[in-house]
Amino acid sequence: MRRITVWCLVFACALGLVSTASAARPEVFHFSFDDPAIEADEAAFVSGECGFPVTVDLQGKVVVHVFEGGRALEIDSYNIRGLYTNQANGKSWRLIDSGPDIFYVDGAKVFIAITGRSTTGSGVIGRVVIDLATDEVVFVAGNDRGFYVDAICAALA
Repeated sequence: MRRITVWCLVFACALGLVSTASAARPEVFHFSFDDPAIEADEAAFVSGECGFPVTVDLQGKVVVHVFEGGRALEIDSYNIRGLYTNQANGKSWRLIDSGPDIFYVDGAKVFIAITGRSTTGSGVIGRVVIDLATDEVVFVAGNDRGFYVDAICAALA
């Protein structure tokens, strides 16, 4: 659920940046993953989890649409591809993470619906809905692939 934590922070920051957005025109932000600092952080994280040095080459972006008022608060459209390589033996593993994550209000609660191929978020290729106040998973449909780093470590060992 690492991605959820990161994007909840982005969500909170983005809401703080919204000033006079009209209901018809959302604020739009772009976050590139083709960034040496993000790649270095991800490589350090995965290397620590696997116990051997891993290099990471990420491509893609997240486009965030922040809405003011209404039921939908934010839509984060992911399109990320990554290549993870074990420095010692040259084995590699490819990551694909794509699909929209939707923050929305239902009654007095805020939820996130993680949809698509969320290999770094929920681990489910399908749809997962989480109550953000309680972190409770309230709905799951799809193929649970598990924690993405476990798959990386197994493939690269």
